[in-house]
Amino acid sequence: MVTIRKILTFLLKPILVLNRLPAFKLTKKTYFASFGIFSAIAVLLGISLIVYLLKLNFPSFGNYEEYWLLIIPFWTVVMSKLFHIVVTGSAFWKHPLEQLRSTTFYAQGGIIGGFIGFINYAWVTNIPFTVIIDIGFTAGCLALAIARLGCYNYGCCHGLPTKGKFYVTYENRRSKVLRIHPELKGVHLYPTQLVSSLFNFLLFMALLIVYQNITKSGIIGSLGLILYSVFRLCISRFRSNDDEKIAVVKENKIFFRTAISFIIASFAILIYMLLFPTYQYTHSTNIGWRTFNDLVIQDGFIFLYGYRGIYLPNCLWNPSGQAGKAFLKTTSTP
Repeated sequence: MVTIRKILTFLLKPILVLNRLPAFKLTKKTYFASFGIFSAIAVLLGISLIVYLLKLNFPSFGNYEEYWLLIIPFWTVVMSKLFHIVVTGSAFWKHPLEQLRSTTFYAQGGIIGGFIGFINYAWVTNIPFTVIIDIGFTAGCLALAIARLGCYNYGCCHGLPTKGKFYVTYENRRSKVLRIHPELKGVHLYPTQLVSSLFNFLLFMALLIVYQNITKSGIIGSLGLILYSVFRLCISRFRSNDDEKIAVVKENKIFFRTAISFIIASFAILIYMLLFPTYQYTHSTNIGWRTFNDLVIQDGFIFLYGYRGIYLPNCLWNPSGQAGKAFLKTTSTP
């Protein structure tokens, strides 16, 4: 057991230090929250994966469809903020501008917004909704895995105090947890953000594997939401309150009811998908780094900068390639 702990400590050490710098001081009254970096990476990876999987299924997928993908993160942010109003209740209206400026992001509200974005995107592009929820939720799990590291960095969504052997601590007074609960400085807390990040990443990998071995669309998204909601019910037992203006009991009740609603709705969608015909995946092209480079990275440079012929290191995917001669080659479009 001691050996396992030492191995885990060694592997997690680079991640555990992420909470040491939650914010940068830009001016006397202005700070830059490091959480924004994690959010940007999460959105970039999530959207890139959506583009990649959609291009594998729809060869005609072009710039028009790429532009409209922005509707998904838009609705995600909007509904997250609206969910913030629901959770805070009367406390929100006492200081509305202060609440809106806060870096709060409610994942459950973001999921609701994501599904609104999926519906909107499917309606505009005529891509089957069942495909969008499969691909969108799979990519969303990857984005959430990164975003939860941002939660750990910023000090939100933190755990309750624990006497167990697995814990995290906060020392930087700019962390959200210490700004709200300064008495928790150096206190052992449940690593809820890291556990959530790991779960979301494992769920992403599991859904991606299922996606490659299933033909009927719509099942992955609904099944993934069920698993996520069950996990959310479990992890909430170990989470503390982020806002001193909201009672923990009230916050947990809202999270609990939302998770139960997600589970019921997902089961209904799953039953419908199993009983009625939906879009069938062909999987004519295997998922891999080389196709990702061709369909996302190269095409992304063409889309943004008008270049073509972007060659990433051949040795990354071809053992017989010239290792060590990695270079980025661009040729202008005629």
